[in-house]
Order: sequence, then structure tokens, then C-alpha cells
Amino acid sequence: MRFHKLIASGLGTGYAPFAPGTAGSILGIVLFYLFNYILNGLNIEPWPIILLNLFAIIFVLLIGAYSIKKVHQIWEHDAPQMSFFRYNIVAVLATGIDFLVFILLFEIFDIWYVASTFISTICGGIAAFVLNRNWAFLGKSGKLGNQASRYLIVWMGSILLNTVGLYLIVESIDIGSVVSKIIVSVIVGIGYNFLMNKYFVFN
Repeated sequence: MRFHKLIASGLGTGYAPFAPGTAGSILGIVLFYLFNYILNGLNIEPWPIILLNLFAIIFVLLIGAYSIKKVHQIWEHDAPQMSFFRYNIVAVLATGIDFLVFILLFEIFDIWYVASTFISTICGGIAAFVLNRNWAFLGKSGKLGNQASRYLIVWMGSILLNTVGLYLIVESIDIGSVVSKIIVSVIVGIGYNFLMNKYFVFN
């Protein structure tokens, strides 16, 4: 059971006293970066790397959902811990999808990094909304239109901050686009996504 608690809490990030969802996103960024750093070190071709990342995302979803189900045997279904832990799993998955699409567009198809991060943030946002509404916050009782419109407001702010932030860092600091995206994702995520989704979108 300790193993399932560890997985359900996003390797402990769900216990963070402040912005646990952001901590989960940071965990997703770190894991994604390390995973791809290892793959690149093995000189694997780009397309297998994309497929391996897709497999990793599916694996995290399955093992996370299974661990959450096991932990339900201890805590109540609507306990605050469960909301935190489900959100953490979603944060890791959405972050993985965001970065996977970004690398696919930027590294494989050679699309401008600003356009790539705009599109990837949209993909990650759609995944986050669907999973948060139907699983993390169990918000299906709320009206889809109202939740979608509120989420759109939060989402557009996140897209704007991510896109402008990435452009400013890349143009002003001599570091790579992928590293810059990691920095911006962490900065934008701190204290924003979880609070806005929890108390504004799915409340």
C-alpha cells in the first residue's frame, strides 16, 4: 500500500503544503526531461522517442489510476487528499502531453518555437480539462458550458503567459528553447493552476 500511496501522491508532491498541483507539474517536467535526456544519450531516432514518450504517458495514466483506486480503500472517495492526488496525476500527464507535442512540432517538424509552445499548451490544456472535470475534481455535476467558459479564461491566461514568457526568455537569454519552456512552465504554474481550477473552474 505504501507503493500506491507514493504513486497516488505524485511521489510525495501531493503532500506539498503549497500548490501541490504545481509540484506535480514540476515533477512531470523533471521526469520528462530526464527520460528524454537518457533517450537522446542512447542516440535513438526521433520517431521512436516520440512513441516511447507516448507509451510513458499511457503508463503513468494507468498506474496512477490504479494506485488512486487502491488508496480509495483507505480514504473516503471525496476526501481532500484524493482531490490533491488525482490532480497531481493529471498535472503530470498534462505536462507530459504539453512537452511531447512541443518537441514533436519543434524538433521533428521544425515549427517556430513560439507557435509550437502555443499549440502544445492548447493540447495539454484540453487534456487537463477533460481529466480534471471527469476524474480529479469529479466536477461532472456542474454545467459543462459554465465550467468550459471559466476554464477557457484561465487557460487563455496560461497560454498567454507561457507563450510570451518563452519568447522573452529565448530572445533575452542564450539558452535552448526546451530549457526555456521548462523554466516558464514552472514559473507560470506556481500557485496558479490548482487554485484557479479548484476554486474557480470546478467549484
